[in-house]
Amino acid sequence: MNYVQKLPFILAASMAILSGLISMEQGMETKQTCIRMTTVMVVFFILGVVARSVIMRTVEEVEEKRKALEEAELERLRAEQEAQLPEDDGKPNGSKIDYRIEDNTGIASLFDEEFVPFDIHNFEKQ
Repeated sequence: MNYVQKLPFILAASMAILSGLISMEQGMETKQTCIRMTTVMVVFFILGVVARSVIMRTVEEVEEKRKALEEAELERLRAEQEAQLPEDDGKPNGSKIDYRIEDNTGIASLFDEEFVPFDIHNFEKQ
């Protein structure tokens, strides 16, 4: 982008030098050569300013379109992710463990659920 900022000067100076070389080759007087070089420099400087503004505007439009496309893509991805998330029904996501604490404490509560301890004293007697 640095060359784009310097485009008017580069264009004007190079065309003025080219115009001066052509004028000297044709055998023109120095005064006419200087007038021609000045005129060419002003005209090409103005053309360079116009070209620079067109290039800068084009670059800005491309960047704006790129940003708009990136934002649209991000919004589309967010919408897809939200659509893929399950409904929140109050349960922790993906957890199947029941973390509730009951009031049953002590040894008797250990045997409440379908577990019958093996009575080893009776086994030995049999």
